[in-house]
Amino acid sequence: MDFIPNYHELLRWLLAAVIAAGVLGSISAAAAAVVMRIPIIGPVLAAIIPPIMAQYEKWLSDRLQKVADESVRVVEREDWSETPKPARGRQKRQAALTDLKNQLPEARRLREDMLINHIEDAVRRMKGN
Repeated sequence: MDFIPNYHELLRWLLAAVIAAGVLGSISAAAAAVVMRIPIIGPVLAAIIPPIMAQYEKWLSDRLQKVADESVRVVEREDWSETPKPARGRQKRQAALTDLKNQLPEARRLREDMLINHIEDAVRRMKGN
């Protein structure tokens, strides 16, 4: 049962996924509606926009996961022995968050709690290996 998250965490993940999918879907639909008004080429462009947005969403999700993993690895390689134990975890998380934002500028547009979730997931994946 350790690999199954509790109800509240599962609900939070579901809500984040619905919000993220809804925002990109709304942007895609609005862009397609605007482009559709262009004579002759509009319907063709409107048909192309949703798949491109879906690919961007997939790319960003995959890239964010890879960069979060790399940020955690970089932070774990540093020497944290002089940092007091109670503050060490918080400082490591903040260092990984800063590194993630530096490596992936697109991440700066995302909510910080979403980025922290990606970092915590990367830590779980790293400890699982």
